[in-house]
Amino acid sequence: MVEEPHLADSPSLTLDKDAFDAVILDLDGVVTQTAAVHAITWKATFDPLLQAQAVTSGTDFLPFDADTDYRRYVDGD
Repeated sequence: MVEEPHLADSPSLTLDKDAFDAVILDLDGVVTQTAAVHAITWKATFDPLLQAQAVTSGTDFLPFDADTDYRRYVDGD
C-alpha cells in the first residue's frame, strides 16, 4: 500500500538562492519517493469522477486504489 505523506504537517521552507551553487530537481522519483504523492493526487482526481460515473450508470462506486490502480493505469513503467 502506498504510504500517504502528511504534507499539511510539513513546515514551510524558504531557500536563499545565493546560498547554493546548484539545485537537484527530482522529477521522476530517483532521489525521493514521488510516486506516493502522485498516487494520492490521482486518487483525489479520479474518485469524484468514478463516483459520478457510478451514479450516472447505476453501478457500484469502486474507488481508485492508490496502490494497485496507480501502478496498473497511471505509472509510466
